[in-house]
Amino acid sequence: MKRNFFQACYAHPDTGWAVVNTSANIPQGLVDDFLSIERANAGMVSAKKAPVGNNETPSCMSEIYCRNDAVGYVRTQYSLSDGQGRPVSFSHGYIILGAYSFLKEPNHLLRIRRDNFADRRITEEERAKIRAVPGALNAKLIKLSEPEKMPDDFLLSETYSYHSALEKCKLSENAYRFYIMALYVHILSTNTDKNLYIKTDGSEEYAWNLLYLTYLALPYSMRTLLSASTYLHTNQHNAKLIFCFELPEGMPYINPVTGENNVMNDIVEKRTRERNPFISLSLDYVVCGKQKLFFEAIENCLRLMGDEKLNTMQAINLACSICKREYDIPERLPGILYSWLALSVKNTENWERAACTLLKKAGEDSIELGEEVRKILKSRLAGAVTEDFKARVHEYLLSSGAEERTDE
Repeated sequence: MKRNFFQACYAHPDTGWAVVNTSANIPQGLVDDFLSIERANAGMVSAKKAPVGNNETPSCMSEIYCRNDAVGYVRTQYSLSDGQGRPVSFSHGYIILGAYSFLKEPNHLLRIRRDNFADRRITEEERAKIRAVPGALNAKLIKLSEPEKMPDDFLLSETYSYHSALEKCKLSENAYRFYIMALYVHILSTNTDKNLYIKTDGSEEYAWNLLYLTYLALPYSMRTLLSASTYLHTNQHNAKLIFCFELPEGMPYINPVTGENNVMNDIVEKRTRERNPFISLSLDYVVCGKQKLFFEAIENCLRLMGDEKLNTMQAINLACSICKREYDIPERLPGILYSWLALSVKNTENWERAACTLLKKAGEDSIELGEEVRKILKSRLAGAVTEDFKARVHEYLLSSGAEERTDE
């Protein structure tokens, strides 16, 4: 898997917390983003042990973040504190360019093995020695992760798949659908600044299999909104999804296996399904293994809107309606046309071509579009980029009596 990627590390040398061992020629913007992400983790001291189950130790956190179309995969060791109780930690991350395209296949990211990182477990004897010499652990790990030792390519684990991930997570198809619906409710809620805590068996294997299933259910443009961590802490954190063995009190959470959660009740679930038909339909495609075909169709429609990376549910649901040709249903056409015109995008040739197609269909079928559509059509004329769009809008406004003919 040859990719364009860089390395960055975060540690506490003698001069204080800093980004160290960056790759040659790494863009400064990537360094700044990495620093911003890792600075939030620096205050977690080793005394704050998190119960993570029998399969992992609480001294290592795995984290995935996306910033500016780059995806960072970071491993952080919080195994010690020095004699004054100061945290001794070290983060080693790879930053991969082109997050949007990279995450189209979640296996590209989630199969990157632990062997690729300078994350070393230590013995109790080493623990005592390092605690007596503040900074020694960082010095050792910094040396292990020198940029010239970066791999030409990543070592990869076995491929994830839908059915094997369901089995590893002990999820039924219905439980999976419920989990994804609750996830969307959390993403769409007004409290999107809050983390969602997700119950696991404590292992990274479980967390990454569940994250794979999560990526599968999201359109390409929404995958870059996700960030994930395997370390339990109740302070506000970069990661929106925190996979943990024990769930903190008073925080948004869900147990994917049992469905127990505090983010969605029956009323909220029903309202979310009705307002966002895309969610259930996308899960139908995931279950039958045809999500790639469906998400590519959504992507093509977003491209017509002017930006394949649009990630609002308004745009995604509209793209879904277009893909299903719901504009062929007379009573649906006015609403679809209005939603198309109301998109927060600039006029482009493709966008105007699609608008003209919908207007033409409305005229051929003698469909009354309503005053709201006429108003927004007038406002869109100011940004028109094609003569066809101008002519089609003027023609409709004249035929509907909303405009008197004028010579231009």
